[in-house]
Amino acid sequence: MLTVDGAVNDLNYETYSSVFRPDRTNPNGCPIRGTFFVSHEYTNYQQGEDLYSRGHEIAVGSVSRRAGLEDEGEESWTGEMVTMREILTKFAGVRTEDLKGQRGPHLKPGREAQYEVLSAYGFTWDSTINNPPTKHLVWPYSLECKMPHECRAGSCPTRSFPGVWELPMNSHFKDTSFQGGFCPYLDQCNFSY
Repeated sequence: MLTVDGAVNDLNYETYSSVFRPDRTNPNGCPIRGTFFVSHEYTNYQQGEDLYSRGHEIAVGSVSRRAGLEDEGEESWTGEMVTMREILTKFAGVRTEDLKGQRGPHLKPGREAQYEVLSAYGFTWDSTINNPPTKHLVWPYSLECKMPHECRAGSCPTRSFPGVWELPMNSHFKDTSFQGGFCPYLDQCNFSY
């Protein structure tokens, strides 16, 4: 699964177009697609609409991408995530029923508040939680049960959320003794070759 966070605009749109070329296909012959967690600031909604019309999944980033949201309550999470879904529907033409997933800013899960909002407003999955380097990758799991891995962020939900799925970000690393820590985003990794 290829995911991208943040605004879609002239600074990155051509890069996305070159990565997701029609001649790049999966083994079944279908073109590769990505999931874009779109945030509001600096987004060109016409370009977002184009990605959606080409078959990419559009998911909710947040309105502001502000730090510290993980410590806020349900009202703040509603303002960020539900409002962003409404913006994507109105300005990028993404159907509300197609906006099923979300990712919290800076991969900082919002304790119970984020997941209460996710559940109450009809989102079915989240991809905020990252998995530290482990011998085995973690596959998507239901939040009906306890998380199957450590929560390094310290702000993961602790109770059950039936019907909600987590698509964890497995960290990239050179090997388990990698000194630079772990990096859920590739642009955070520092590899020496």
